[in-house]
Amino acid sequence: MKAGPVLRVSFNDDRQLRHALAQLQQRRQGCPPPHTVHLKSRGGFASTVVNSKVSKLLAELTRGHSYQTLDIDMPSVLVRDADIWALLRASQKSLVSLRLRCSFVLWDDDLCAPNNKGLGLQNLTALESFSLHLGAVRDADALVNAVADCPKLKSVTLAHRLSQATFQKLTRKPTLETLVCLENGVVDWSGTSSRPDGVSLESLCETLQSSSLKSLKLPAPPPHDTTVDITPIATMLKEDNNNTLEHLALTIRQEQDVTILARAVQHNQVLKRLEIRGTGLVDAIVSSFSPVLPGNLWLEEFKYNGCDVDADPAIYMYVTLNKAGRKYLVEHGTRSDWAKVLISHHWNTTLVFHLLKTNPSLIKGMGLGSAMQQKNRLINK
Repeated sequence: MKAGPVLRVSFNDDRQLRHALAQLQQRRQGCPPPHTVHLKSRGGFASTVVNSKVSKLLAELTRGHSYQTLDIDMPSVLVRDADIWALLRASQKSLVSLRLRCSFVLWDDDLCAPNNKGLGLQNLTALESFSLHLGAVRDADALVNAVADCPKLKSVTLAHRLSQATFQKLTRKPTLETLVCLENGVVDWSGTSSRPDGVSLESLCETLQSSSLKSLKLPAPPPHDTTVDITPIATMLKEDNNNTLEHLALTIRQEQDVTILARAVQHNQVLKRLEIRGTGLVDAIVSSFSPVLPGNLWLEEFKYNGCDVDADPAIYMYVTLNKAGRKYLVEHGTRSDWAKVLISHHWNTTLVFHLLKTNPSLIKGMGLGSAMQQKNRLINK
């Protein structure tokens, strides 16, 4: 355990838990209250029994303190929901970031009641909810509903299933900017299915049209599932449907879906970062995106399985040029602006050739000596 503004409590068995609890009780005397708590455990407990000492530990953290950041990382520990709710309510006015990774025993039906006021977390901006091993969708709904009304919530990361109604309530928040879905169960990839334990892809994309969302990371479809229809995602990316989404990350199983996605990106004037995950899609990416990127002035980052798409020099060149300000150059750039981009990317022969071909005036009246002098002036600034 480390004292100070950041409190770190770690235990992996019952003995360490008793020691951590004793230290925490002693720490209350004479130590300034922390603003951040990291609570971590990696095993040694029965996952079907609530440990009373864990409840005491959470109660000790709750007593007389409020926090800005709570990171509860105990995937193998079963926790009573009432202990967590008490800890959160103690930080109603101060909590900004909440990360939960533990197994819950949820039984408080009042949290799902229409007249419930949630947890009253007035300043919460980020929620990360991982691997909760929740017994029912209703249980997950209780957790998300408890924070969905937070007026400042901007970022949500989910790794468990929700009902469609709760998911829509969350994604329609005007403050939500980042949504990360890490598990298949969050999204029902079968289309417009009415399954209660997943949000249909079509419904998700309809909800996100014209929303405030800036970043969306979708979970991978089930392995070997080739029936996924990516059309709803493409529809969402159309210029008239979404004017806020700047970052999209998704997994693609079929080559034809790459083509559908490329056509949607072609005229999108908002998307700046695109990340595709998949297997054996390099040729499809090159053939689908090479024709559309010359007309796209906005995409600044394009990755495939975490790496820049550089299999085709033209694709890499257009993305690099967009990041350097191609739109401004085309519409308002002076000769000096063009020269600065040319010199700063002199190592990229494809880009240099494209700039000189697009604006031949760059080499008129400019000898090698003057070009080198300008390069040196820029370097020395």
